[in-house]
Formats: sequence, C-alpha cells, structure tokens
Amino acid sequence: STYNIDTSQIYVAGYSAGGVIALNVAFMDNNERPESSYKLILGLFHKDLGGLDESTNNITSQFTIKGVINMWGAIGDSSLIQDDENIPLLSFHGDDDHIVPYNTGQPFEDIKVAILEKLGLKLNDLIFEPMFGSKYISDYYNSENFDYTLVTFKGFDHDPHSNPDQTFNSKM
Repeated sequence: STYNIDTSQIYVAGYSAGGVIALNVAFMDNNERPESSYKLILGLFHKDLGGLDESTNNITSQFTIKGVINMWGAIGDSSLIQDDENIPLLSFHGDDDHIVPYNTGQPFEDIKVAILEKLGLKLNDLIFEPMFGSKYISDYYNSENFDYTLVTFKGFDHDPHSNPDQTFNSKM
C-alpha cells in the first residue's frame, strides 16, 4: 500500500537470462528450488540463498503473476509448469538459438574445448543440465489449452532483435 502496487497485476519480462528468471518467477515454488540454491558443503561453499520470496527487506506481501513476456529464455525443469498454472505467456525466440535452446537441449551449445572434442564430449554437457525453451513450453501450453503466443524468428540465433553492430533491427 505504501507504493500503490496492485499485487494482483504483476507482470514479469526478460530476455536471455532475464527470460529464464521471468519464467522461474512465474512457475517455480519454494519447494521446487534447485538443489544448488541450498547451502553446499562439498565442492562449492556458500550459504543458503534463501527462498524465492526472501530478500534483505521486510516486504512480505503476497502477489500473483498476471502474465509473462519471455524473450529467448527457458526453464531448467519441465515439471515446473503445473496444470493449475495457466499464466498468460508471450514468448519470442529464434529457432536457431545456440545459447538458450529453442526447444530442449543444453545451453551454450557452441562451447568447444579441443581435448574434450577428441573424446566426443562437449563442455556444456559436463556443466549444464538440459533446458526447456520457448517451443517446448509452447507445445505444453497448447496441449493444456493455456493462453500462450510464441513468435518464432526462423533462422535466427540468440538476440534476434539485434544487428551485428548491436543496433536494433525490424524484429525489435
């Protein structure tokens, strides 16, 4: 109430990693947090990152995500979207994206390390879990008759809205 925010009218959007975040904000519950967000003892040392709705503030208002705009993002767990989570979703994605998979696959598909290639391995296979991109989400949403629009940029890679000189193109 202090900021006049209508918590029933929250929309999230992002592109690339921001698209991943927007999708996770919309669909992930605290009990679905990835294991890596908890305190790790072996391997990496860090403190528990806390729940999804925790921060260094004391704001505890409940909110509802009213819609998501996802620009070439993905989710890391296909089970995050539940049958009762019909959140309107608009996605934009290039179908030749080698950074964030358009359908399903490893992110950063083009990372090459010569010694691993000789062994028939890719670095991203060793580091990253598969991700489920805009096409995968679209297919799921269509099967559930959820409110969804996917705009596919045929033949475009990551950042289909940018020219090589970083100016915006007609896709923007």
